[in-house]
Amino acid sequence: MFFGYIPAWKHTLTFTRIDDEQRILATEEGGGLVPVWNHVIQVAPDGSKACTYSDEVNIKAGIFTIVVWLYAHIFYRYRQHRWRTLLREIAHHPSDS
Repeated sequence: MFFGYIPAWKHTLTFTRIDDEQRILATEEGGGLVPVWNHVIQVAPDGSKACTYSDEVNIKAGIFTIVVWLYAHIFYRYRQHRWRTLLREIAHHPSDS
């Protein structure tokens, strides 16, 4: 249920690759109106204290694909913004350990 009131669907998530050496995490996901939402996350070192993070998402949702793609595009950009904000906060407040 969405918000405790709106009927939803079951969503499955299967981890298909967890590669610590290559820093890759891949999933096959789907359910309801979005039967395919496959996701690959990769993190690559980019200097001594930086990295490059990438999301690759393959979406198949029939006639809803463009709407789901737009949602995913906004969602991942927002998430990237939040992560950058978090990292700036961490940089300004180093831990005591």
